[in-house]
Amino acid sequence: MPKLKNTGSILIEVLLALLILTSTTTYLIATHIDSRLLFQVTLDENAEHNGSLNSVRLALVNDPVDQRWDDIAIFGEPSLLVISAQ
Repeated sequence: MPKLKNTGSILIEVLLALLILTSTTTYLIATHIDSRLLFQVTLDENAEHNGSLNSVRLALVNDPVDQRWDDIAIFGEPSLLVISAQ
């Protein structure tokens, strides 16, 4: 049987496979971290936007007229007006 000469090509193939595996794993982890960060930033921006919209809506709902107890003294105490249907 002839003796096979090994020049280390298998070792180089294994090292290249490990390099490819490591680089793809690093890329996938970095992409996953970036997508999580983008998702968190999107959630924060959405919450801030909703807060500003809610404050604007609340400002529209609130009556800007300043009502005081002096108004009751001038106009009298509010009461219900009963109208009978005839």
